[in-house]
Amino acid sequence: MAAEDDVRANMRRLFRIVEEIRDQYPRMELGQVAVLLSVLSDPGMRATDLRSRVGLQKSALSRNVRALSQTSYLQDEDGGQRQGLNLIVQAIDPFDSRAHLLNPTKKGKALAKKLSDMLG
Repeated sequence: MAAEDDVRANMRRLFRIVEEIRDQYPRMELGQVAVLLSVLSDPGMRATDLRSRVGLQKSALSRNVRALSQTSYLQDEDGGQRQGLNLIVQAIDPFDSRAHLLNPTKKGKALAKKLSDMLG
């Protein structure tokens, strides 16, 4: 019975994490949550490694990364470029200029701290 209680407690904590993300960012899609949590848990990972981790096609990963970056791929109602969530940033890998490294922004790190605190 204790094992079942632990599972339920962990599921409630997980739900609270997802709920917190959705409360702060109601437009964030599930794929974006997966990308964000991966980058927050493993800063500096290559985009290609992230793609295999979250199981997204290259184009879908690119869209999700842009949505989580400073400038989104989407357009706003006026036809201008929509602001992204500014939670992650891409940088060129200094050892391989073809590769991109993904890191949390200051805002992303603050969210990671808040979510970590919720886990206890």
